[in-house]
Amino acid sequence: RNLRYIIYNRTFIKKGSFKNGQFLKTCNFFSSRLTSQQVVRAVLPDRITGDKLAVIWLFHGLGDDGSCWLRKTRLESLLDQQQVMAIIPDMGRSFYSNSVAGQPYWDYLNKELIPNLQKLFPISQLQEKII
Repeated sequence: RNLRYIIYNRTFIKKGSFKNGQFLKTCNFFSSRLTSQQVVRAVLPDRITGDKLAVIWLFHGLGDDGSCWLRKTRLESLLDQQQVMAIIPDMGRSFYSNSVAGQPYWDYLNKELIPNLQKLFPISQLQEKII
């Protein structure tokens, strides 16, 4: 609980906390699909009481990045006392899709990011637990 930085499987994780007890983990890692450094933010409850957490995936708009959910909302108060995890990936100006002229963001999300996060965090894979 006192660690500020964690390195797991070549992923650098910075740990912070909110006043309501949730933890913000900022994960920086190299994406082989995008061939660049990527950032994902995860907000987790202070104490995990079950085996797996329900997940809310939050995606930013075209003119912003994943930090907008932390800067422009009351996310921490909405998740207070819930066994829910919020995952906020930075997806650039990709529209979350593969592009002929751009990068394969859809493949990155589905084939690289989600499997890696399932290894790092206790994420439920049940459809009714994913929002």
